[in-house]
Amino acid sequence: MSTPSRSIHPGRRYALGAVLAIAAALVVTGAARAVGPASDVARVELELDAVVRTRKALGVRLTEREAALTGRVRALYKLTRAGTAPLWLDAAERGALANRRAAARRFLVRDLEERQILRAEIADASVAERRLADELSLLAGAGAPVVAYWSMRQPAPGAIVGLYGGRVDAATQARLVRRGVEFGAAPGSPAVAPFRGRVVHAGPLRGLGEVVVIDRGDGVMAVVGGLASLSVSVGDELTRSTPLGAIAGTRVYFELRRHGRPVDPTLFFE
Repeated sequence: MSTPSRSIHPGRRYALGAVLAIAAALVVTGAARAVGPASDVARVELELDAVVRTRKALGVRLTEREAALTGRVRALYKLTRAGTAPLWLDAAERGALANRRAAARRFLVRDLEERQILRAEIADASVAERRLADELSLLAGAGAPVVAYWSMRQPAPGAIVGLYGGRVDAATQARLVRRGVEFGAAPGSPAVAPFRGRVVHAGPLRGLGEVVVIDRGDGVMAVVGGLASLSVSVGDELTRSTPLGAIAGTRVYFELRRHGRPVDPTLFFE
């Protein structure tokens, strides 16, 4: 469940992260103020406008980078088409030529890495833009607030019987870490999708029985385990509450991950 790497040139940051952080803050502060259809529409419109402007700015930057890459490739070709340095050049000239070639290669690699980052940032912005546009459409049509961006339903209706995080084993006194939660369940009852997404794994995983992994498309994934049989397959597009399969025993395992890292899902259940 890996995501595209963003570790290249950590000092170089683009605007999307800041915009989404501001958008998240607006959600929180907006909740502390007046609530209702009008305030929800205004909040989503503001977030959507910020994301659209960010996506367009990143697109301009990507176009510039593509043009720069073309120039870099041409320059490097001119510097290297003769192969090794001609024999008639003296040592200083040969060294200067070697330095120019090395610099051209470094700049080309840098531009390629920057293009990779820009493309990933634009993809993230596009996902956020689609989600906000859907939310705004629902608000405009229903005249009422919609489900919050991060909220989700439980995969099974039972109470939580295994908490997220550190715990001490009663028998061994060893400190263990649970990366998800466990719900009490009735054997044979259905587990359901907590949110809309695409199935990226449907099958057995060690220690969890039959498992479904759902990718929401924005770096958020859900793992639903402890199933006896599955009713979905890899590649299926799921809506919220789509049945995933029958529960094997009396517990269902649920794990929430954001960009590969486990998150306490109890913060987001409705």
